Amino acid sequence: MYRWDKVRRAAWFTGFWAIAALGCDARPMVSAGMIDPGPFAPSPAHVSAFAGREPEWAAGQLGFGALGEIDLPLDSAVDAGLPEASVVKVPGLDTHGSCPTGMVLVDGESCTEVEHTCLNQLKDDPARRCLEFKPGADVCVAPRGHLRFCMDRYEWPGTPGAQPRVLVSYFEAEKSCKSVGKRMCKEDEFYLACEGPEHWPYAWGHVRHPSPCNIDRPYLMVDWNKWAKGTGPMVEEAKRLDQALPIGASKCWSPYGIHDIAGNVDEWTTSRPGRELEGSLNGGYWGPVQNACRYVTLVHGPEFLFYQIGFRCCSDAK
Repeated sequence: MYRWDKVRRAAWFTGFWAIAALGCDARPMVSAGMIDPGPFAPSPAHVSAFAGREPEWAAGQLGFGALGEIDLPLDSAVDAGLPEASVVKVPGLDTHGSCPTGMVLVDGESCTEVEHTCLNQLKDDPARRCLEFKPGADVCVAPRGHLRFCMDRYEWPGTPGAQPRVLVSYFEAEKSCKSVGKRMCKEDEFYLACEGPEHWPYAWGHVRHPSPCNIDRPYLMVDWNKWAKGTGPMVEEAKRLDQALPIGASKCWSPYGIHDIAGNVDEWTTSRPGRELEGSLNGGYWGPVQNACRYVTLVHGPEFLFYQIGFRCCSDAK
């Protein structure tokens, strides 16, 4: 049985850089509670130059979309060749006027802690990914609570065919949400919106592949020399690393109809009360990481930004 209440910390180093592994430091794993190495991320000192001000690309550069020559797993249902203008219609609950246009009503029983049983864990995998969970064994082992809220159907900026916004800090995400009369999604809201009322381990069910979501693409090493040079070279390096699909291009949605809530880009949320840091990162991204609904990073400060980090917004339901 796998619990979600343990947080582990680890440090990774490469060359003369002191690097915290995004997803390795504090991601409670569904697959034996082990740490997922995830993409290497620079220490907060390496991005401190951007704290407190909006980077130059923020005003107009919403995403990068450099898919390059990356091959998807053979059994993946993601269509990387889908034209950017093509958008897959996503199912969702009727909002009954409870949510603004472009948002989905999420109304259900939340669970603080869930247990799942992994039947088939990927062998020799540093990320400890589970290939298949036992259906019907998703157990809520902590007090339940009812949540009712609205969540953006798509990742920011929410325009079908556009690239998800990346290289964004928690503070920038919060500012963007407030600018359109919304707020940051809460960590527990993300969990419910992803796993649905039956608390599935993955947004699409219990079997990892075939998956309709943009996950398990090969990890590309960061050129830290370029990254350290600042805005221009860093953005170019982010373009090279980017493997996100255009908004609306996949058939990846949760039981509530939230698109790309697993994989594609990591998403900022407001951490649970009592967490050390204000923001948490949820859902994983396109790389070889867990991508489970309760996949969470809890070690990066709100000023942190990286090439695969994005967000979406929430609001209170009417």
